[in-house]
Amino acid sequence: MARIALLAGLALALAGSVAYAGDGVCKALVRGPAGDHVRVALTVAHGAVVAGDVVWSPVLTSAPGADASLFQQLDIRYMHAAAADRLGEPGEVGLTVTRQAGSINDLASASAQLVADDGDSWRGTTPGRFGALVRITFAVHVPEQHVNVHPDLLGRIETLAALTLHLRSAAGQEISSAHADLTAHAGRDELVRKAWAQADARAASPEPCA
Repeated sequence: MARIALLAGLALALAGSVAYAGDGVCKALVRGPAGDHVRVALTVAHGAVVAGDVVWSPVLTSAPGADASLFQQLDIRYMHAAAADRLGEPGEVGLTVTRQAGSINDLASASAQLVADDGDSWRGTTPGRFGALVRITFAVHVPEQHVNVHPDLLGRIETLAALTLHLRSAAGQEISSAHADLTAHAGRDELVRKAWAQADARAASPEPCA
């Protein structure tokens, strides 16, 4: 009963009086001119939006003398966004890396590190891979599953100016590195508004999302 009441309250906060189509997850992706992008997923249940999930992927540039082609994207995920202008605290920071033949055969055995502009650092874990891609998690907070990894990174991500990513082999050899600029909040927020509006329009259309 408590969960039903919570969902109903969240639905009112998210959707107001708008009537939505059948249950499903309505998604949208919007890219910025610099190459960053935002993905929004709105969960519809019982005629209302009951959950918002936003992922921001800032621009990655190669560190001096490095090849950042292995890095697909850095994701900063807001799992419990109440609205386009109310993202809340991030719930996950992760990196997707491409597995390529060459300097290393299996990126799942590699180590990854994020270094902030003030010198603080966090190591990532590789719990699994997806085809030619490897997913590296640096921080995640899922209270309902009692998962809490590097909460200090999640708490600081909104105030950090930049992060440097390092990927090293099992022997400690640097494979690649890249730089992420985290200062473009105005551009991010504009992308969130556009993607949220697109996902919301799909949720409100007569045909339910898949």
